[in-house]
Amino acid sequence: MKEKDGKTAEYERMLEEATVDCYGDEEEFSGVLCTLESELKFPFDAVVMGKSAKVLKVDDNRSSLRSGIMMKVEFEGKKHSVALAIIDVTEKGSKNAKWVEWGKWWMGE
Repeated sequence: MKEKDGKTAEYERMLEEATVDCYGDEEEFSGVLCTLESELKFPFDAVVMGKSAKVLKVDDNRSSLRSGIMMKVEFEGKKHSVALAIIDVTEKGSKNAKWVEWGKWWMGE
């Protein structure tokens, strides 16, 4: 059996806390969304598709198991809904960067 690295073990602990009372995929997804909403400090700076952006919030209306975790961002003077997978937090090593990476890990990115 392959031994888990420290980051994977930490992410699994974070997932256990986020989904402690969840049963099934939909509830787990909701637990992950709620955790991101409470742990991320909005707004924060990021790069989206090579452009500077401000991440405003988790986009609950567009997020689903099928479409994944969507975030509301603002760049070039307009608001957009984009997949968490294409967001790179500007402040590397920050709490926000950790939670965004965890969300990507959960989605299998």
